[in-house]
Amino acid sequence: MQAVTKTMVLLFALAVSALAQSVETVPFRVVLSSANEVPPVNLAASGTATVWLHVVRDATGEIISGSADFGVRYQFPDPITFTGLHIHSGAAGANGPVVINSTLTRVEDAPAQGLLQYQGQVAPTNAAGLAALRGVLANPAGYYVNLHTTANQAGAIRGQMERAQTLVLMTQLSSANEVPPANVDAQGTATLLLVAGMGENGALTSAEATFDVNYAGFPEGTSFTGLHIHTGVAGANGPVTINSALQGAVAAAASGAGNIRYSAEVNMANAASVAALYGLFARPAAYYMNLHTTANPAGAIRGQMRNTDKSTFQVTMLPGNEVPPVVGLDARAHAEFTLHTLRNNEGHVLAGMTIFDVNYRFPVETQFTGLHIHDGVAGVNGPVTLDSGLSRTNEPLSAMGAGNIYRWRTQDSPAAFRAMNSVVIFPERHYMNLHTTVNAPGAVRAQLMEATSVRPEISAILSGVSHPDFRTGAPLGLITIFGENLFRVPADSGSFEAAAPLMLNGTTVTIGGREAAIVTLGREASFIPTDYIVAQVPAGVSAGDHPVVVSNSNGPGMAAMLTVQQIAPVLYFDEVGAIAFRVSDMSLIGPGNPARAGDSIALLMTGLGQVLPGLTTGEYASADPEAMVAGPLQVSIGGRAATGVQATAWPGFAGLNRVVLTVPEGVTGMVEVAVSQIPPVGLTPQPVSSNRATILVE
Repeated sequence: MQAVTKTMVLLFALAVSALAQSVETVPFRVVLSSANEVPPVNLAASGTATVWLHVVRDATGEIISGSADFGVRYQFPDPITFTGLHIHSGAAGANGPVVINSTLTRVEDAPAQGLLQYQGQVAPTNAAGLAALRGVLANPAGYYVNLHTTANQAGAIRGQMERAQTLVLMTQLSSANEVPPANVDAQGTATLLLVAGMGENGALTSAEATFDVNYAGFPEGTSFTGLHIHTGVAGANGPVTINSALQGAVAAAASGAGNIRYSAEVNMANAASVAALYGLFARPAAYYMNLHTTANPAGAIRGQMRNTDKSTFQVTMLPGNEVPPVVGLDARAHAEFTLHTLRNNEGHVLAGMTIFDVNYRFPVETQFTGLHIHDGVAGVNGPVTLDSGLSRTNEPLSAMGAGNIYRWRTQDSPAAFRAMNSVVIFPERHYMNLHTTVNAPGAVRAQLMEATSVRPEISAILSGVSHPDFRTGAPLGLITIFGENLFRVPADSGSFEAAAPLMLNGTTVTIGGREAAIVTLGREASFIPTDYIVAQVPAGVSAGDHPVVVSNSNGPGMAAMLTVQQIAPVLYFDEVGAIAFRVSDMSLIGPGNPARAGDSIALLMTGLGQVLPGLTTGEYASADPEAMVAGPLQVSIGGRAATGVQATAWPGFAGLNRVVLTVPEGVTGMVEVAVSQIPPVGLTPQPVSSNRATILVE
């Protein structure tokens, strides 16, 4: 299922609109070893690193400044003195110059095992550093991280940089979810952040797991003894497969409510841990987080892991936006605020995780004291509702007045709950504010979005695959609506457990007066128009021409017409060809993984119409029993009829169909796939053909 999940993410990925200047944070992973040094160092030392590159781009997309956060976990045989930590240019087996400095100059007598955390700056005037940022983003394998010591001044442990894939999962923890239920009335909200390195073949090579838990309801004297990811579905206990590094007895807050956060490396030498890592990316509901206590060693509160949806806001914070304006301060901060949320099936936010990513430029050394989202429209001050956690005690003095703040936090307070539900519908009612000792009420500020009263304007409606020659829809099939101002805040339905919502971020779609399910609210600055909605045609819509109406938080727009047929089959495709998977391992068929005669493969489609047993609008299909497509299909590959054709709704998704078949003999090369479908009994029995795509057969 991993390849399926990745492909769905690609199909329905959200894009962040580019502004005049924008910020971007990209993670990388590094596996460090003394054996990687050139020449190798005879030392039993190793480590892992997560490097976050924070870049600022101008209106043309060019990188104009940036910074790098280094987080290095190391193991040496004895206490050690560090003398440097850098990014160098150079491929594996070759030495190269320092291109980005972490600012680590000397750490005397560091413990044999530990964590180093530093941030290095790339100023707008640093041409070599800017080139390095561009180079790492384009080809990370051409750069390496090197940790230097007094004994090995040229480098003690080193590793090439690898692209990292991040995953934000959340869960609501409860004592009632334990099996059997625990004898404590406690609960919590938890975030799991995975940052996994990816090799050139796409395999995961290393990973860091960070557990963040807001807990409440524990009696005084409670001590936590473990925090893990277990393999197991709801209602079943399973083994620990990923550890958080919480060890011993850790006292809970006396009030019984508080926060704990632990980070640890995933043990890539353990097959069960590696399987769980892949599994969390593919099917998080098959895993649960468990917090253990001395009173409940088998588990006190637990919850199944869930995907989150994601909304992002690019802003430029300025002193003149403060109320009253701050005068005489030549400062600004380009920032991105990201909100990951859990939703119920009505689209309401239940809990969230916020990321504050702020690239600041102040004229002198600056001490920051707070970073928040406040309630309040432009020109009005309001209360803090989403706190980044930054304070004077945990944010060091910025001696240069320039750098990057990157903080994430689990949010589940009543004020945060109300704010998150408002932010995704009315972002203009909220602002980000960065506070300093000199300007305690706020030094730079920006609304999350400008206010607008514009209603949706539909430009075109296509099939779910966005093929211009296919403009019809079918009940339970997907369509793509293009236009302007279709919604205020982009989102997708990735965090919904049982169904795609009928309202998402204050946006609704009706087809023939019936509510459609919303799969994606997407915005791409390079598109004309910029907005698109992937929606599911309601189950009960009859054949014929129907008005489609999109409503945003300002109200409904003008209707556009959609022709609905009982079936409207279309194949999903990309630049390589048809989206297809080998059933045996669900790997994506493509140039490096061709299909073969006799293989059982699955084609990704939409628009195949009603299924048995029936599904309601937005309902995710089940794997047991499978929802079978009512109208039979015929499939040919390279002009030869495929056998064993079976079409169902794709389990775990709304609006997608899975067509399983056997690749015929005597077909090789990049060949054409053709699908035709016979309407169900009682309708005109003329077959309806899909678009054609290609597939590689060896």
